[in-house]
Amino acid sequence: MEATELQLRRPDAVAAPAPSYDDDDDGGFAAGDEAAVPLPGGWRDHLTARALAASLLLSVAFGLMAVRLTMAAAGVVPSVNLSASLLAFLSLRLAAGRNPLTPQETAVVQATVASATAVAVNAGFGSYLLAMMVDGTKNPRLGWMISFLFLVSFAGLFVLVPFRKVMIVDYKLTYPTGTATAYLINDLHTPKSDKSAK
Repeated sequence: MEATELQLRRPDAVAAPAPSYDDDDDGGFAAGDEAAVPLPGGWRDHLTARALAASLLLSVAFGLMAVRLTMAAAGVVPSVNLSASLLAFLSLRLAAGRNPLTPQETAVVQATVASATAVAVNAGFGSYLLAMMVDGTKNPRLGWMISFLFLVSFAGLFVLVPFRKVMIVDYKLTYPTGTATAYLINDLHTPKSDKSAK
């Protein structure tokens, strides 16, 4: 290894085991053998009407909150993963009725809310895009804004893939926010969660 390369951690010197990923068709995440929840059905079973409705409502609420925080706090927006997963669980629990609530539905809502909030902040709705509209530099039309949002979203995706290979696959580093969110969702859906919360 050259001296100029940045070596974060040797792959053979990892102290904690990395979280295990299911290799099934449904692509579920298991945070470890002791906290693993069985994954019933395929991915289409978890895209329910209540999950999509909760995703839409929470995405609008968190997006507006994030844009407001961007305008007020000079662009500092906290991570919404844990709060989105907790509110997703509560909103889905209220809408559950007789149908059982699955951890995968909660994960769908959490991922949708976190993504929509990131797009609202990174697209500049609370900063430069708003300033360009007020200043008269740019008066974006709907088609321009949709294409701009796709470019912003896919630019993040193209950057994410190489970082995932290096950081998660090669160095076996855990992603702290994702791991914490997975543990929270699994804990909320265990039978003992009501007793342990008290």
